[in-house]
Amino acid sequence: MKPNKPLSRLLVVLLLLCAMLLAACSNTEQPPADTTGGTGDGAGSGDTGGTGDTDRPGEPETPEGNLTIIENGSSDYIIVIAEEAQTWERNAALTFKDTIEDLTGVTIKIKTDNETPVSKEIIFGKTNRESLFEADYDSFNMGYRIFSSGERLIVLGGSPAGMHDALARFFSDYYEIDLDTWEPAPSEYPDLYINGGYMIRVNYTSAELPYIGVPLKDYTLVYNSADTLQVRYGVLLKEFIASITNETVPVSDTELDGGKNLILKVDPEVTPTNFRVSVSGTDITVSFANYYGFYAAREWLQQEFADGQFFSFEDGFAYEGSYEMFLDKTTASTAYAFKRAGTYRVMFNNVLWGSSSGGEGRPQNDVPALERNTLTAAMAALYQPDVFGLQEYSENGTQGAIKGLLEDLGYTAIYFADRGDGTPVSTPLFYRADSVTLLDSGFLVFENQPVQTDLSKSATWGVFEIDGTRFLVASVHFCTQDKEIGALQVGELLTLVGGLQEEYGCTAIIGGDYNSTVSEATYQALASAGYSDAHTYAAESIDVRTNQWYPKFDTDAGIMKPDLTAVNTDAAGSVDHIMLSDLSNFSIDLFGVVVDDVTLSASDHLPVFIDFSNQDNEWTERY
Repeated sequence: MKPNKPLSRLLVVLLLLCAMLLAACSNTEQPPADTTGGTGDGAGSGDTGGTGDTDRPGEPETPEGNLTIIENGSSDYIIVIAEEAQTWERNAALTFKDTIEDLTGVTIKIKTDNETPVSKEIIFGKTNRESLFEADYDSFNMGYRIFSSGERLIVLGGSPAGMHDALARFFSDYYEIDLDTWEPAPSEYPDLYINGGYMIRVNYTSAELPYIGVPLKDYTLVYNSADTLQVRYGVLLKEFIASITNETVPVSDTELDGGKNLILKVDPEVTPTNFRVSVSGTDITVSFANYYGFYAAREWLQQEFADGQFFSFEDGFAYEGSYEMFLDKTTASTAYAFKRAGTYRVMFNNVLWGSSSGGEGRPQNDVPALERNTLTAAMAALYQPDVFGLQEYSENGTQGAIKGLLEDLGYTAIYFADRGDGTPVSTPLFYRADSVTLLDSGFLVFENQPVQTDLSKSATWGVFEIDGTRFLVASVHFCTQDKEIGALQVGELLTLVGGLQEEYGCTAIIGGDYNSTVSEATYQALASAGYSDAHTYAAESIDVRTNQWYPKFDTDAGIMKPDLTAVNTDAAGSVDHIMLSDLSNFSIDLFGVVVDDVTLSASDHLPVFIDFSNQDNEWTERY
């Protein structure tokens, strides 16, 4: 039988086609796309794309007309940056080098432009090579341009954002990776060929807000200038903006038509621990319910900018975070602003004498009280102690506003404005009538004083009851100058307190400004009488020195600020204490020290507090 020749030829052709298809499918070493490009304009839109072809055409039949960056596991190229390159240009070159090495195993060296030019260079940023090609900076402003010239690959950025997005675009085009989220791993494309016509250009009109397209200096800061705390927020945010732009943005009480508003919004609907940043058109809104929300928002904005030297905001952007993201060992107590470690909370704070100390040679005390009153009340609003004892309180000048501000928060004052000689007692107690019942109260002006013309050292006490549990709280201010006199004052107080304990059958809590460290006579007089230090016996204690340096009034900014470079954490040097007559009735769940910008700006003493319970129990949420 004769073979069917036409059919045989057809079978041969089919077999050849199958072999070719199998070979194509088995080739896993395709290089990435050759991307030729146009002049894509990403100004204000966040679109980092050009108009180039981003399909992956496969390996060129010949490298002619292409830049052979990497081939067969090696490269003839070097990376070039300026001798005095910007930090972000230098970092971009390092990122390129490290990413290429992770993807291909090939190391491309980085050199500076003070070396003799060679033909095979990958240039990052402004260098002295720009006579060899046309940079055309005006075409992309704050954006970027990636292109080839001869055998050179040039990556230019008009800002940190532009350079960041240039790298992101390149690695997306050639390796299909998201540079911000990619986990280092070898690529299936070990060779790198760049099309000779590769060019991507994206224009940004803002360095700080590239995807909105409005320079940060062109914004107006919007807040309520009649609100003391909002003025503080505005000043601090304005300082942050000036640190970026070297310019002072204007402020307004109302939003301006046409957008470009940076709005500080006190919003009670925001979760107390949180803040929210949102964008609508060109308007940016920072929302929060209290000062912890604002400070967390500012910290987050600072970190966001520090990471890349720009903000990735665009229309519709929204982010919500918590102040707990930024807590550290020093500020750990602030975690309890919105929850308690125990059933009851008692707090003490020396609020620093009025607008002027009146003392010779102590100008550090000559600080305005009006803002400090607001700061102290704002702190109390967040921590909501059942009983709050103050020291160095007086109604001279404007300091008396603290009383009214605390009463607005629901507190009732135990304040003796006249101790019998026309002089007020400077250690008032405030309590929440909705959580505790006052059974008895009074005051004691110590007979032992360092100078008989200075009778400021005193104690105010109250006996309270909560659900059948009784305790006595004394807000105390002991002698500063002479610790032995302080010990005598302790003796006077214990005589009074002992009688009250016998009458009411209650534990005594003595807290405030002892003006004594644990090793000195005033403190030791209480310890010798059997009193226990809450800092020592609490289940959790914060080791921070309770007395810091005096705050100062920044005349340029118009607000109070801490006058220190770091918080002193030497707890052994503390002079503010809380001591209990016995520990048989209560467990001390927490000894806290409130450390934040507000408390450091309000006084040279930080608020101290204890959370305690009748017995060990689970944390109780405040909100």
